[in-house]
Amino acid sequence: EENPETYVNIGKIDLSDLEKSPVVSSYLGSVHDTYCTRDTLYVIGSKIKDNNGTDDGRFIGIGGVMIRAEDICTTVTKADISGDKVDIKCRTEFGGSILNDYSIDEYNNYLRVAVTTLDNENSILVFDENLGKVGELNGLADGEQIKSARFMGNTAYVVTFVQTDPLFVIDLTDPVKPE
Repeated sequence: EENPETYVNIGKIDLSDLEKSPVVSSYLGSVHDTYCTRDTLYVIGSKIKDNNGTDDGRFIGIGGVMIRAEDICTTVTKADISGDKVDIKCRTEFGGSILNDYSIDEYNNYLRVAVTTLDNENSILVFDENLGKVGELNGLADGEQIKSARFMGNTAYVVTFVQTDPLFVIDLTDPVKPE
């Protein structure tokens, strides 16, 4: 569930007319990073997934509370900021975390993210304009963590680290089948 004490406010201010009142949208959630294009704001947060009753004994401490590691996921909320108001469009969630705002990119109406799970499994995920997952590439240096990621056009560059620093070059020309 979302933390009930946490919500996100997104404000839009027209800098060409400072007499106009700001426009604000709010939603229940959390935020630890953002990614913005000219017309879209992506708010990246985290949440605790619903417990399905299984327990493998792996817990981590967050804010003094012990939580099963597999119950934590990343959320991405998409807001349209192109008009006069902020319009929350859609949202997705997935296991793992995004290192920083260089690990997320929008290109040709697809959102691409480089993700590392708590078990140090690395993936590239591709989402359509409604944040439905359409493509995924798994198994990038499992056991290591993503230390750097950049997206440039149809290519993703990912560096991981444990003992060496492998550089992965990923072809995203076909968003459904990253290679």
